[in-house]
Amino acid sequence: GSSIDPFFDDIKANSSYVFILDQNAGDGTDTCWEDEDQWSRHSVVRIHSTTSPYSQVALVNIKAADMIEIDAKYIYTVSCGNFYVYDYSDLNDIKEVGIVKEWWENEEPYEFTFFESFNGEIEKIDNYVYVARGGYYEWNHLGVNVIDVSDPTKPVHLANIPGDMFSEDFRGGYDLPAKSVEMS
Repeated sequence: GSSIDPFFDDIKANSSYVFILDQNAGDGTDTCWEDEDQWSRHSVVRIHSTTSPYSQVALVNIKAADMIEIDAKYIYTVSCGNFYVYDYSDLNDIKEVGIVKEWWENEEPYEFTFFESFNGEIEKIDNYVYVARGGYYEWNHLGVNVIDVSDPTKPVHLANIPGDMFSEDFRGGYDLPAKSVEMS
């Protein structure tokens, strides 16, 4: 096999656990597409106790994610064009429980909902998750996705902000990537 070097890309915490997103530590079994090189990019969330000795208590493969959000029971992320929800309430059996698939996987009517954060932030406020698409200058997927997670097993994509996420000049200036989302 190939050598794997840790690459911690995101860290979240609550009163019980610290969640560390390690982009290069997956076992290669949770790839995005058929025939994908198992060593091309694979992420895990390392879950550590918040009490001494701060041991790792669980590990979950999460495809090619680069950002996460958490609450008391769920991990939210985007990867491979999809939005995913993982239930970590049983650390011995962490499961993917919800998904919003990219547009060509959805049934009609087709709405473009390709989810990637490209180092943009993910924030959960109440029953909504906001995904800043991140990216870089001249990357065309601009803005923020809004997803209703009032039932985390059945997340619903509500909106793209701006509505035309491909607009390089959205009404005079929305031409740079959104990397941060601050909600209150």
